[in-house]
Amino acid sequence: MTSKANTILDISYASEFTDQPPFADMDYAQYAIPFQLSQLLLRSVIGSKGSHFIRITEDCNAKYIWYVREKNVIEIWAESLYIIEKVKASLEEHIKKLIEKHPKLCTKKMLKWASTTTTTPPDKASSSTTRTGVQHQPIMNE
Repeated sequence: MTSKANTILDISYASEFTDQPPFADMDYAQYAIPFQLSQLLLRSVIGSKGSHFIRITEDCNAKYIWYVREKNVIEIWAESLYIIEKVKASLEEHIKKLIEKHPKLCTKKMLKWASTTTTTPPDKASSSTTRTGVQHQPIMNE
């Protein structure tokens, strides 16, 4: 297996992926960030060498999380809609905490979003686990 270099926000790192998206057997969603984050905040969202994305992926038992700079979205692949909703809730909570921690780096819109957004973990009983390959609507709206 060869090492493939990836660049996120001008941070280069090497990673060894045995498989990369798209995944035919997985549900897919895009988490739309409703505002532009500064480079510093975006680096904090992703984490050094992807550490926060890795933590959220593992904590939620997702398959893959990736930030797409051109679209300002985070792509999520997971085995069920329930897991996707868990990832979205975790991302939202993580972004909210970073905004609260660094208010001087944020716009009024970001501060308002962080103060008015409530994150609720998904209810497993109400989440479908049988749909695959469906692009879901983002949970964050402007």
